[in-house]
Amino acid sequence: MGKLRAAINPWAILDKLKTDEKKLMISMQILGTAMIAIYSPTQSSKKRRAIPIDISSNADLRAFWMSEIGEQISYCSAEFLALALSRYLNVQTKAQAKDLLALRLDEYGAGCITLANFDAFVGGRPLMEAMMELGLVQVLPFAERSDLGTKSMLPDTNSITPILVLVDDNPENQLETLEHARALGVDRYVFKSTAAAKNWIEWNEDMLRQADQMNRLRIMSDNSRWEEDIDSCQKSPEPSMNLRAGETILRYLRGRQYRAPVLIYAGLSMPMTNYVLQYSNSGSTCYQEVVDSFLDGLLDPEKADDGWWRDYDVVPKGSVKPLLIWVDDDIGGHTFSLEYAKSLNIEIVPFVTTDAAKLWITSNEIILRRMEGAHLLRFISDNSRLEGPFYVGGPQQLNRGAGKQFLEFVRSNGYLSPFLIVCRNVGATRYVCDHENAGSTRDPQVLQNFLVFLAERRSNDNSWKGCGT
Repeated sequence: MGKLRAAINPWAILDKLKTDEKKLMISMQILGTAMIAIYSPTQSSKKRRAIPIDISSNADLRAFWMSEIGEQISYCSAEFLALALSRYLNVQTKAQAKDLLALRLDEYGAGCITLANFDAFVGGRPLMEAMMELGLVQVLPFAERSDLGTKSMLPDTNSITPILVLVDDNPENQLETLEHARALGVDRYVFKSTAAAKNWIEWNEDMLRQADQMNRLRIMSDNSRWEEDIDSCQKSPEPSMNLRAGETILRYLRGRQYRAPVLIYAGLSMPMTNYVLQYSNSGSTCYQEVVDSFLDGLLDPEKADDGWWRDYDVVPKGSVKPLLIWVDDDIGGHTFSLEYAKSLNIEIVPFVTTDAAKLWITSNEIILRRMEGAHLLRFISDNSRLEGPFYVGGPQQLNRGAGKQFLEFVRSNGYLSPFLIVCRNVGATRYVCDHENAGSTRDPQVLQNFLVFLAERRSNDNSWKGCGT
């Protein structure tokens, strides 16, 4: 499929060649320093041979590299470098340290970190200072450092003007987006190239860091755009199609520890945006409705943002069916209710055992979190059911606590969606009163209302809550 796409779209070939060129330059750098290290001249010389570590003038970095990596070594993996830094600096690094190093110091995904890149990042600073800036060291979150009194220093969220950074080589395509942002009172900063956006971000870091910490920053980018390749070997590079422009800016932001939501807006290149699944707090779409919802989250992230946009190729919520997870060992006995739910355009996922339901829920966590955030998810379970056999050839056993166990599993995994126990003996379901957004019933009308509320995507219905409604 990749070869077919390249044959149809020659820009895919050019973009692949550009990426390969950058990786090749890094590989040549590694090879060159390796050859210097092993080259032995035929004529004797009193001059000291050049070695990789000579490229650095930072005494702190040189001492670390010679001690932990080796003066003859010009590169290493991000994982090895993270462990070496932790050992040398005698600090505990974050679990994602190797990912942070790779994002920042291996920008083109060559698979290793060169001494040259590491030295360029550290510069003349102490090694610890550079690692603190990168966010490698495990310390208290900024807002929790009581010794600095930062809680009192943090401004009120409402005092920070929300910011939208938009990167698109043809901003006219985003006039509707910019107008919606303007109507929301959002400051808009538009750039036509990755290089221009990066330069502005670095010059305005203090403002952006504060906005990022207060959840008042969001970034949008097209996926592909015409840009001048400033990294090209050509002296006067001509504009070329960058088919990875969206991932480039996303990787750049995450490498510099920006947590702000990032949305990639794409058209025909949508199949190439599945990289968003590899990065936190990011998504891709071609729908203006999703973009508007993404921007609405700037007003009140905790209430206005349901996170629906956090996925690959996101479609509007209105085009997605509500989801009902129903667990009952006699699911066929609810034919009328099942047909009624289908008539309401509800997608039903039925199970006859708790274990099967648990496995499916665990395997589909990403979509279920999004469905819950959009009020498109509900659960139904019977109270007791036959389960097993629990060993080969064994009989099934009646589990009288099946409903309670499934409810506790759902809640312990952080799902707060409506949960209804449907059974005859509602007197045995008082446990639902110990859980928020839960109820039990034997009344078919209550069950129907529960389904209607799901179809209507309601979140404020209470008539079914409690024991024996």
